[in-house]
Amino acid sequence: LSLRRQRQMCIRDSYYLQHKNDERMTMQEKFILMDKFRLNGKPYREIAYKADFVFRNENNEILKVVDVKGVLTTEFKIKAKLFANRYGIPITIAKKVARMNIFEESEI
Repeated sequence: LSLRRQRQMCIRDSYYLQHKNDERMTMQEKFILMDKFRLNGKPYREIAYKADFVFRNENNEILKVVDVKGVLTTEFKIKAKLFANRYGIPITIAKKVARMNIFEESEI
């Protein structure tokens, strides 16, 4: 793994440790953004997004979808728009505050 990837995983672990006692949190949940389809006989794969963390209420309804990010890539921005359109909620971005064990969250 690259040093950048290792650092990102470490930051994600820090977020997990802050929320590990939340019983309604799941990790790496897959959401379909666009179904697979065929066009002129050619198959196209589905487009999916895997959320870092999903928080639900007691009725199992999604309250918040969180992605721990350092940099917002173009691909992620497109997937975030597709997600918001299909599921009706924005993705929350969690960024670690430098040299502190806290995260700032903002919706994209």
